Amino acid sequence: MLRWLALCSLAFLLSSSWMACHNSPSLPTGELIILPDSPPSPEKSTETTFPQDATTPESADASDPQEQYVPEPPSPEKLAPESVVEITPEPQPEPQPEPMAEPLPELAPEAQPEPTPEPTPTSLTVLYIGDSQSSGTKFAQTMIDALRNPAKYCPQPRSQNNTVFSYTLVSSAARHWSELSGSSKDWLCAAALIYTNGTAPKNTDGPTICAGITNQSKSVFQRRIEVHKPNAFLIQLGANSIGFSESYVKSRIQRMLDQMPQSSLCFWVTPTYSPTSQLQNRRDMERWTREVFQQNTRVLCHILPSIDEISKQTTCNPFHTSDGIHMTTCGSQLWAQVILSKLCPLQKL
Repeated sequence: MLRWLALCSLAFLLSSSWMACHNSPSLPTGELIILPDSPPSPEKSTETTFPQDATTPESADASDPQEQYVPEPPSPEKLAPESVVEITPEPQPEPQPEPMAEPLPELAPEAQPEPTPEPTPTSLTVLYIGDSQSSGTKFAQTMIDALRNPAKYCPQPRSQNNTVFSYTLVSSAARHWSELSGSSKDWLCAAALIYTNGTAPKNTDGPTICAGITNQSKSVFQRRIEVHKPNAFLIQLGANSIGFSESYVKSRIQRMLDQMPQSSLCFWVTPTYSPTSQLQNRRDMERWTREVFQQNTRVLCHILPSIDEISKQTTCNPFHTSDGIHMTTCGSQLWAQVILSKLCPLQKL
């Protein structure tokens, strides 16, 4: 039955095709017509159909039967099962935690040096001995004020509220204050006027300061130390020793140092500049005093010279009185400033 139906369909197709060609006016009669092969079914077509847009080049010839054919890459679904190779990733080892380093032993904090505390200012008891340059002069007044209140004159004082006792005698020298007996001591004990420079209610005299000396084995200087118990000294002497030998002068300076309590604080002001013939003698006195201090180990005494500074000064005119030895009020005040400019940097007062 099926066979018969297929033959009928073929006959029908041939008959229809013949009739169409026979009735067409554009084809000449009797011309052989070659029918094209039947078009492939949609399922078996391998021709690529381009949509009518910019993907088909406008310059392509539509009548050209030889169109370019670009095969479409096969999809993974259409590949044969055996062509798909499944890649199994190699197992990666699990990361192992790094071993923790052993903690370093705690170091003890480095000991910090304790700051050096500022020295607490102490109070000093000062004994001031001098000659005519310290007898009721501006020099003496300024020096006593500085000794009492170092902070007024020195930027880094080590003491405050100091007590000062002053005894000064015109024409006196180390020999008068340090001798245990003899004419020099007797001359001092007989003096009518000894200046206290405001460190006492009034000035005094020789008999008063020599009272209590019952024998000939104690100097006036030792008696003043016994009474006031000083731990610091300011000595302004030297000009009245000019004319004596070097050995004699040095022995009297050394004797005063020996009579001071051990480890006392000491400042010694040597003679200053003079335009007279004494200038070289004053330089000798300064040198001799320095040499005694260098050899002394019992008391550290600081020398305070001023010849070079005063010789160059232009502040006071005149600096000296008519004798060329003693100072005017301006000169005396300037001399004190020069001495303090050397004393304060020592940072001892």
